[in-house]
Amino acid sequence: HFKAKVTRREYLAVVAPPMESRQGRFSTLYGRHPVHRKRFSSKVERGKPAVTHYRVEERFPGLADLVRCRLETGRTHQIRVHMAHLKHPIVGDPLYGGPLKLPKGASQELIEALRGYQGTILCASHDEGIIDIATHVYEVNEGGVRELIEKRLDSWRP
Repeated sequence: HFKAKVTRREYLAVVAPPMESRQGRFSTLYGRHPVHRKRFSSKVERGKPAVTHYRVEERFPGLADLVRCRLETGRTHQIRVHMAHLKHPIVGDPLYGGPLKLPKGASQELIEALRGYQGTILCASHDEGIIDIATHVYEVNEGGVRELIEKRLDSWRP
């Protein structure tokens, strides 16, 4: 007999620009990018189904959102691909994020905060650490993942 493996597939991600809706469900076909074979895409004609539910946890007006993502399916890079497809890529994602887009009318302080932002935040919401998807560096914190994210985002709060 096989034991049922119960895993909470929930993650926290910082995406920019801020999302229009506070929550939603994104469902696509999913597969390898037709040209860039190391990447995945949700714009394929044939592929496996991929479903991501998202909910905005905190807004940083004009800058970014902290989003909780729950996976129905677990495809490689799924959250990264889905957020990029929705035009709200994960901040600092070197593969799917593209160049940093500064908001219109951004203050010098905001521009410096965005340009000086180090690392990509995508982490399991029930874990005690976060992994930087650009460098694969794992940072552990006994206070949990929310505390680590809070430390990284403090400079963005008014």
